[in-house]
Amino acid sequence: MRIAIRLFFLFLLASSFLFSGEEALDLKCSSGGDCGADFALHEDELKVFVSFSMPDTALLSFSKALEKTGGTLVFRGLPENSFQTFAQKILDLKKQGMGAQVSVDPESFEKFQIKNVPTICLNIHEDLDKISGNVSLEYALSSFSEKGETKEKARELLQQLERF
Repeated sequence: MRIAIRLFFLFLLASSFLFSGEEALDLKCSSGGDCGADFALHEDELKVFVSFSMPDTALLSFSKALEKTGGTLVFRGLPENSFQTFAQKILDLKKQGMGAQVSVDPESFEKFQIKNVPTICLNIHEDLDKISGNVSLEYALSSFSEKGETKEKARELLQQLERF
């Protein structure tokens, strides 16, 4: 189901007819290489659970950090139950500089028992750390690296974040 939603979403984003002649999304890979790698599904993942109810500045801030560490901005569902509305909102954010991977994944909201956004989750095999509230990705990774179940991976991601 998650794969089908993501593939359908990618198809819709790539379809220029969605915007009735307006600018279509540019789906070039940030690495300049194989785009398939950008959309690979991973069991071990950094996810930031978000909503369009959050300010664009917050979404853009998380996006910039995730571009450095890898990971995904995860939305529970579609605004107004519309792929077109979702795609337009993503396009507007991309025009403002958003480059992080995005997914619509209500199953992950349930799996990780996400009740509030933003919530930052780092899930490595059976280990899980999560923190909710108005905190930066750097703060979350720092907390996880000090006293979390995912210390090693959190330290690695924190170094990536600080390197760039």
